Amino acid sequence: MRKEMFNHEINILRDTYRRLLRRQAKTNLIKLNKKTHPADLATVFRYFTDEEQIEIFSLMNETEHTAEFLSELDDALVNDLLSKETLERIAAIIERAPTNDQSDILNALEQEKALAVLELLEVEEQEEIAEIMGYPEDSAGTLMNTEVFTLHEEITAGDAIKTLQDQEDAEMVFYLYITDDDDRLVGVISLRALTTTPSKTTLKDIMIKNVHSVRPETDQEEVARIVAQYNFLAVPVIDPDSHLLGIVTVDDVVDVIREEATEDFLQMAGAGKDREILLKSSWENAKTRLPWLFASWIGGI
Repeated sequence: MRKEMFNHEINILRDTYRRLLRRQAKTNLIKLNKKTHPADLATVFRYFTDEEQIEIFSLMNETEHTAEFLSELDDALVNDLLSKETLERIAAIIERAPTNDQSDILNALEQEKALAVLELLEVEEQEEIAEIMGYPEDSAGTLMNTEVFTLHEEITAGDAIKTLQDQEDAEMVFYLYITDDDDRLVGVISLRALTTTPSKTTLKDIMIKNVHSVRPETDQEEVARIVAQYNFLAVPVIDPDSHLLGIVTVDDVVDVIREEATEDFLQMAGAGKDREILLKSSWENAKTRLPWLFASWIGGI
């Protein structure tokens, strides 16, 4: 029932976009782009023709919303879409994205174009993105968001709350990560625990010291298993010296589970692991499955 409702809403959204496109109602299209969630926009985007996709994307501003939308698309679609864009516009969009999404978008581009875009970014951003892209594919390092702040173990709960109020750009503040004098991760506190603790209590007295963490080289499926097993909203990623490098959030893990399930399904169907097959024509898909279809035919003789 819930799936039927979702499909119905997507169909209505698709029809609305097409009606506005026929009318060339650009002002209304811009408003619709802004109010549509990036995930829903990415879903309905696959129903449009190449020309419709280009027109809709041209009306999107260089904002975090647009960056998140791109991160929801398959690599092949991102590459096709951005191949027609200027380096300056791509760089402006990437600047609005979290570090892990920045690397995902750049990885979808051809290497020469990705390097050209990278050169347009600030030096600090270039270094952060290069570090993320240097980790093994499908690892915690490529998933993690580096925009995370820490608090020292000696500060009080009251001061921590004041500091937290100034962290507008922090990624998913459900957990507070606590460090010592050597900047090593030594504990974690939930937001609920912090807000229900007397203001003069130091963080080291209320933090959980046994922190489940992963290394940047940890496979993404292992990260997903930890999140699912312990019902975490985020998992910290640390280096060999226990310095916090970033966090992998539950929304990133959901994407991993969805991608792995899609790949498993495609393999069972004899279509390989390529999720881009969902964007190919029926004839291209049939050619991919020909060896399996032929084997099945031989087996049935």
